[in-house]
Parts: sequence; structure tokens; C-alpha cells
Amino acid sequence: MQFNDTKKKINGRLTVTVANEIDAAKAKVLWDKFLELPKDLDLATLQTEPDESLAFGELPSVAQKAATYKAISKDFINWVYSNEVFELLYSPLLDAYSKFGEAAADFRVRVDQTARELRDQAVEDLRARMTKQAKAIQEKMARAQQKLETQKAQASSAKLSTVMQIGSGLLGALFGRKGSAFSSTTVNKVGSAWRESKEASAAEDEVERYDQELRELDKQLTDEIQKIRDQYDPTALVFETVQLNPLKKNITRLPSAFSGWQSSMGD
Repeated sequence: MQFNDTKKKINGRLTVTVANEIDAAKAKVLWDKFLELPKDLDLATLQTEPDESLAFGELPSVAQKAATYKAISKDFINWVYSNEVFELLYSPLLDAYSKFGEAAADFRVRVDQTARELRDQAVEDLRARMTKQAKAIQEKMARAQQKLETQKAQASSAKLSTVMQIGSGLLGALFGRKGSAFSSTTVNKVGSAWRESKEASAAEDEVERYDQELRELDKQLTDEIQKIRDQYDPTALVFETVQLNPLKKNITRLPSAFSGWQSSMGD
């Protein structure tokens, strides 16, 4: 039997060997009456010479006709199609099937190794993606910090200039200079100092916002790494048993012969 499924990446051949009783009168094989033989039995490993203690009777005439083999071929294919299935192990996580002839333990080891490799690659890809995002935030934060330092310096300078202007106005008023102690220039400088202080506060909030974004990104990275580790945890891997039914067109009967038709113990 040939199994070939490109979608599932399954490709292999399975041999079914059966030894059945024959109804000579009806010239047919009794497919439901057979000796239990290993499915993978290699006929080439069997002895070609009979035991000397056994005596064989003559084959019935039906067993000596080529037409008989042709007739039973279709019956054999129908019987195999209806009775033979092949079981494979399937890993839903990796969407992978065990190979023909691969022991269950070997498949589990292979899936375990593949899962570890996928886990490591997924974590590496996640770190690379998150690092790129973090660098973008850090660059914005650096510009915000530079802006904050500038705003602080300007606010401090504006406050100092305003204080000096107010002091000068007060001294002028005390010593008899005409006019108000607070000129329009002084008022303008007070307004400028207030604006610079407000802008410095806004720049500080911006720095804090970017700092919070970095903290949240770090937490997101930790959480997603744990999810990846849980997803590919070898102890949590699930395996399913899948049954494959052959297509009739892929069942081929190999040449066979009637042997050991009848035997009796010699005296």
C-alpha cells in the first residue's frame, strides 16, 4: 500500500502479508480466515525448503491456474481497503506526523527537539522586535530629556530676570522715580517666566510618559516570553493518533503462490 499526501507531508509504503485458507471448490480465498503474521514480514527471510518431517499434498487444480490469481487480486484489494489502516502519531502544535517505521518514542524525541528550537527562535524574534520598539522610545525619551533641561534652564533664567526687574522697579519707586513700580516690561517678563515654567512642566510629563512606556514594554516582553515557554513546554505537548486508509488505486498485490496447501505428519 502506497501512502502519499503532500499536504500532510506523508509518503511511505506499507506491506501487508497474509496467509489465508482456500476454498478449492469455489476457487476463492477465505480472507477472514488467516494466520496472524507480522505486517512488516519480509518473505525473503523465510526458509525456502520445507521441514523434512512434513509431507505436502498436491495443489488443487484451481491453484495451478493463472486465472485464479487474477480473480483473487480484486478480492484482495477490496479486503485490504476494508480492513487495513495505518496509524501515525500527530503533533497539533507542530502540525507534524510520525514517519513510516518511526517508533513512537523516537517521534516524541524529534518533536521535543523541534519544539525547543522553535521556542528559542520565537523568544529571539520577540526580543529583537521588542528591542527595536524600546530603542525608538528611548530616542524619544532622550529628546524629551534634552528639551526638559533646556526648558528648565530657560525658566530659571526668566525667573531670575523677572526678580531683578521687579527689584529694580521697587528701588526706583522708593527713591522717588516717577511711574509705577511694575512697568509693562516687568509684566511681560513675569508672563514669559510663567510660560517657560509651564513648558518645563510639560516636558517633564513627557519624559515620565516615555519612562512608563518602557516599563510597560518590559512587562509585556516578560509575559509574552512566558507564554512562548508554556506553548512549547515539552511536558505539555499533545499527541494524537491518526488513522490512514489507503486508496484502492494505491493498493498493489504482489505476485504470490499457493504453498503448504495440505500437510500431514509423516510416520
